Amino acid sequence: MYYLLFSLLSLSGVYSILSGFFPVTSLKSRRAIRKVIKSNSKPSSSLPIIERMTSLLSKRIAPLIRLSKLRYVQLESTLRSSGLSETPEQFTANALAEFLLLISICVPLFFIFRIACVAAIAFAIYYLVTRFQKLNQSSAEKARIIEMELPRFVSYVNSGLSTSSNALFLMERYITDNAVFAEELNRTIADIKTSTFELALLRFGARFSSEHLSMLIRGLIGIYNGDDVRYYFEMLNKDFAEIETDRLRLEVKKIPQKMKKSMIVIYASIALLYFTPVAILITESLQKFFS
Repeated sequence: MYYLLFSLLSLSGVYSILSGFFPVTSLKSRRAIRKVIKSNSKPSSSLPIIERMTSLLSKRIAPLIRLSKLRYVQLESTLRSSGLSETPEQFTANALAEFLLLISICVPLFFIFRIACVAAIAFAIYYLVTRFQKLNQSSAEKARIIEMELPRFVSYVNSGLSTSSNALFLMERYITDNAVFAEELNRTIADIKTSTFELALLRFGARFSSEHLSMLIRGLIGIYNGDDVRYYFEMLNKDFAEIETDRLRLEVKKIPQKMKKSMIVIYASIALLYFTPVAILITESLQKFFS
């Protein structure tokens, strides 16, 4: 029994260490992917009753919502950067509809158990707040992933300026394995072809509140306008390389912290291996002594 427990603890510690060096998709992520695939394959008529009620209620609420211009622009930018096609009014209406459905649980609870009614109200408020917080976190995470690709893209543009001064040509020829950046870059290229170069890039920058992305966009607009921006991109390449180095240093510093938990498990299993026989011998000796 003790050796089985030791083996399980050792295996869990080794797995935690290896997963730190070789990241794999977690079980929660795989379940979320399967859930998204199943939800996309379902017809609208088979939606759960709660989702249909939420949809109907949000359609009633949406015409009544009035957002200030600043709030509208901020929310629209966050939704676009998160890859959502909803309008700010639709998103707010959906959140309020879900909030009201949660609040409606208080009606029967008020006559049965009033403390539970207060808990339901608190949970509904918490859900409404976290709904907007998760949206902001999703947008910030996407901006972080895009910023991770900027040093390589700037280096590519800096080296490409020696052979071509066509900014659109350089953007179209860039290849990356960063899916988020590739998606936004293709979206911006399509926007350039349907509108103007400068407006498309400004819209790209507006979707993400990133200072580094704004610096890149200024350089690309300079290339399009025919300015000599070779020195600008040389300095930008140098600055972004330093930023990338600092980021990698922080990532390296995080590895020992992740390994500490795994090492604790391994040390505990080793201690269990050595002290268990000693404890068994002491217990047997005490039993013989008192028998």
